[in-house]
Amino acid sequence: MYVLGYPLFATHPEQVDKVFFDNWSGIHAASGIVMGLLDLRLEQAAFLATGWELIENSPVGLFIWLFVGDQFYSGDTLPNICTDILLVTMFSRTKKISVSALASSFFVCVLFITSLILSIYVSTNSIKTNGAYVFLN
Repeated sequence: MYVLGYPLFATHPEQVDKVFFDNWSGIHAASGIVMGLLDLRLEQAAFLATGWELIENSPVGLFIWLFVGDQFYSGDTLPNICTDILLVTMFSRTKKISVSALASSFFVCVLFITSLILSIYVSTNSIKTNGAYVFLN
């Protein structure tokens, strides 16, 4: 499924950071839940999420990802950045809109497990050459 010319979900490793929802979506939602538990206001959560996305997609962010070992990170697409900010902000309100923390946590766990399964599949069935994954089967 495509929205505005971008896939809605990452189905291949090379789509991470390039689509609306990817492996990192669960982490952004979990960050929002933590901000809600810390009782941050909506504006504070939005500010922190936006600040991180600006840093992550600047030369400083590229250096950070290189430093932690991801030499292939090249930045996020605008739809991915917007979705990440929206997830952090939306999930920071789980307490405020009476959404069960258990349901929110379950959603985050499903996203994380899905991304973990995809990562394991890719790492056991492909090799990365020149920034692209080549599947062995």
